[in-house]
Amino acid sequence: MQLEQLRSLIEIYTYFILFPLVVVEGPIVTIIAGFLTHVKVLNFYTAYIVIVVADITGDILWYSLGRFARGAVERFGHLIGLGEEKLRGVDKHFGENGHKTVLFGKLFLGVEVAFLIGAGMAKYNFKKYVLYILLPTLPKSLVFMLIGYFSGGAFVFLDSLLKNIFLSVLVVLFGVFVFYFAVYRFIIRKLGAKFI
Repeated sequence: MQLEQLRSLIEIYTYFILFPLVVVEGPIVTIIAGFLTHVKVLNFYTAYIVIVVADITGDILWYSLGRFARGAVERFGHLIGLGEEKLRGVDKHFGENGHKTVLFGKLFLGVEVAFLIGAGMAKYNFKKYVLYILLPTLPKSLVFMLIGYFSGGAFVFLDSLLKNIFLSVLVVLFGVFVFYFAVYRFIIRKLGAKFI
């Protein structure tokens, strides 16, 4: 889905579409939402709450996938190199360092899903899991929203600039068109030159 499509969907359906989009796209949608709060399409505080709840919902879905996949991995994991020994290693790691793994794993975009699924596979304590995903989600969502919000002024300026440039180009092209057909062509015909 392209950025302009995401923006249009959020503008039309506001918070109803913001929630599932954040669950799926996360940071990109959060930045767009921040921009839309700048241009007064969304309320900043309401959007922030929706984004945090949606982000946590997505993380709970990844955790649930890990819990669900545990049985399949125990049964068929040896076929892809995930034997009982590796599962015991994951269990031990989350037993000793689960809070750090979830907390810091949540901060690293691109690889966080592996940590979240791993927590579910290890059957890490669900209440602790929610706490340790909430702690980094609060500032991370705020930072992404602020990036969108403060770049909102730049977007509005750039949009205005591009419109002015477009209008200027149209005026220049119209001037060239008028010059060519009204002046240049007339001069060539007057001088008797061939017009190509």
